[in-house]
Amino acid sequence: MEESGLRVLVAARSWWTREALLRVLERRGFTAVEEAERPDVAVVDIDDAGGPARLAELRSRDVPAVALSDGRGQVAGALAQSASYAVKSELEPERLAHLVRLAASREALFVQAGPEPLEGLGESAAERYALTPRELDVLRCLAAGRTNAEIAAELHLAPSSVKKLVSRCLARLGVRNRVEAALLVHREGLPRADTS
Repeated sequence: MEESGLRVLVAARSWWTREALLRVLERRGFTAVEEAERPDVAVVDIDDAGGPARLAELRSRDVPAVALSDGRGQVAGALAQSASYAVKSELEPERLAHLVRLAASREALFVQAGPEPLEGLGESAAERYALTPRELDVLRCLAAGRTNAEIAAELHLAPSSVKKLVSRCLARLGVRNRVEAALLVHREGLPRADTS
């Protein structure tokens, strides 16, 4: 589906939040739709009281969602209630547009609940899941919302190698998909990138 054909529902209780998001998305070629219409993707402010319930309702209609939140706890809750993507609300416009495209294509998960770096899946957890250092690198990128192509570029790997490593990570963690892997990472933590 071409980007100009993507129909986006913005669910936010705050009028100014909704209007700001609609303005950003419409300027980038997306088409806004109303509640009664069938969207290709939804952007939901889960800091609203009804946000989590809205996500569950969208999931029941098989509508992928970008969940916006300022809080780490709300993001974990959104993922548990099957939001496809979770991001912090202070997003740059281009990043938001990119996430809407990813959600619509169902290709990746992006999780960022706040400015703090993710805490580390410690050595004990890495040992428990028998994760190699390279698999930990891939898992860190996966949980940060990178696509396979982005992981390949960041880690200087062939895309085919990344695909195999992602599959191995999912198998070692005992999860079915990237959403479940990210949930586990955020529950147990993730090692910080080596900055040396």
